[in-house]
Amino acid sequence: MCLSGLRLGWIVEPNERRRARHLNARNHFSICSGAISERLGTLALTHSDAIYSKARAASGRNLKALDAFFVGHRGALNWHRPRGGMTAYPWMSGVSDTRPFCEELLKRGVMIAPGDCFGAPEHFRLGFAAAGITQFSRALERFSEALRAAAVAAG
Repeated sequence: MCLSGLRLGWIVEPNERRRARHLNARNHFSICSGAISERLGTLALTHSDAIYSKARAASGRNLKALDAFFVGHRGALNWHRPRGGMTAYPWMSGVSDTRPFCEELLKRGVMIAPGDCFGAPEHFRLGFAAAGITQFSRALERFSEALRAAAVAAG
């Protein structure tokens, strides 16, 4: 569930030794989450079907749009279509650092995370569940415009 601002989380670790190390480290950084965060997390879990149904609907529609987008930009962009989740991690053909392109997209009002944030500068992270199809389609149009401009600049 996407509640990153609450800073709640769980670790599923089958290895007892590693689990003990994680718990020990946690004790050095925090003893517990804030009471409000824990209450909001509980509410979110209690109503997860309602929360996820909206995200599932948006991600399903937007993933179909991404399928067409990546077919239309085959050769410039590559990806492994996500089999779950609401984030893709594509890469650009022949580009070793996507940060300049991501910065250009930001100037056009489209925010994607450059791969160097994740140790893979040739990739970028693209979320596809937050926006409705109208906004998402507009973002893909701007993305296409930036790709065309980059191709023209490259010669």
